[in-house]
Amino acid sequence: MSRDLDSIVNSSGFMLQIAIEHAVENSSSRHEFNVHAREHPWRFDGDSGFIDLVLGRSSARLVCECKRSRGGAWVFLVEDDARDLDRGRLHWRKMAARRLASSGWHNFHFTTSAPESSFCIVRGHGENQRPMLETIAARLIVSTEALAAEEAPFLDTAEDGDNFRFYVPLLITTAELWICRYKPDSIALATGDAAGANYEQVPLVYFRKSLTTGPADYSLRGTERELPDRAFASMSREQERTVVVVSAEYLVDLLLRWETAVTRDARGFPWAS
Repeated sequence: MSRDLDSIVNSSGFMLQIAIEHAVENSSSRHEFNVHAREHPWRFDGDSGFIDLVLGRSSARLVCECKRSRGGAWVFLVEDDARDLDRGRLHWRKMAARRLASSGWHNFHFTTSAPESSFCIVRGHGENQRPMLETIAARLIVSTEALAAEEAPFLDTAEDGDNFRFYVPLLITTAELWICRYKPDSIALATGDAAGANYEQVPLVYFRKSLTTGPADYSLRGTERELPDRAFASMSREQERTVVVVSAEYLVDLLLRWETAVTRDARGFPWAS
């Protein structure tokens, strides 16, 4: 009977979530991230759900989705000559005087570098299925904006107070993370097959893609006479979002690498200009 109950318990992802929370709490004295919430409910534009974990330290919030994948491998496509990057398009929110809040998505720079990819292939998902990672990531982005809107009333209005936040969507998984390094000219147009690709297992990937169909932030666009094709390209870039994908076994190491700071944008925050 107990074996059957073990099977039921282990068929869910809750045990992974509990293990991750325990690992963060046990190491918090070293990286100073704390668990601010678990199973936190959110609602945004008619959609709703639960955030698995919210980790926080100072102005940083890590919005965590825990995803168990038994024997799974996630393969991210990266061009052969692409270098690791430290950029991430993250959500931010700042409270000013008279309770006027400003917010948006901005290209922050992490203190850690990792491969960046817009394409992920999950074993078992075919051409006619909606990509799994895009589905998870898009929902994580919505929950991140919901959390930011919920937390806004608690921010201080004083310029020298606790008046801003930036939010890192963090997907923690037991899947093996692999990088497929390919050369575009080695892909056959007749079949779509690549030849001579190289594979490398990694603990961390920055998944960056247009994960929203909502209106873009046009405050950063060029002049009103900007050519339509360039304006459209700018709009597409504005809709890009970054989700940090990390192996569950590497999470504490990542938090320790972020011990001093998650980003290095002290003078480049969008509200500092």
